Amino acid sequence: MARRVLVAYDGSLLAERGLAFATSEFPDDDIVALYVVDRERDATAMSGWGDDPHEWEDWLDAEREHAEELFDQAETIAEREGATIRTAVAVGRVHETIVRYAADHDADMVVVGTHGRSTLKKALLGSVAEEVTRRSPVPVVTVR
Repeated sequence: MARRVLVAYDGSLLAERGLAFATSEFPDDDIVALYVVDRERDATAMSGWGDDPHEWEDWLDAEREHAEELFDQAETIAEREGATIRTAVAVGRVHETIVRYAADHDADMVVVGTHGRSTLKKALLGSVAEEVTRRSPVPVVTVR
């Protein structure tokens, strides 16, 4: 029976390493690269303040397009390891969305980089990796 492996993917070096790990260790399993559009990242667009009432939708569309560009690289990594992946985009607070996606889609494992795109770092684990590790209903592998 194939495992379902969820890889948090934001295009960072550690996300790429996480995907390479998952695809090399579990090439025959169901691997999903998940990009989370951080709904808190652009408070202005979310708040509705601004000249264009469609600002939030435009920003969200741009983020989805960005995710598709990142997934091209993710698919290249998977092919290099002889694996295929599925991709998904979700919107929300990053750690909460990863944990919820894992639960809702019956993931057997989550792979997350110790730090993502953010330049703010905690002592040992980035805040997303730490929260996913604490809250995930399934085992979490952190990659550095």
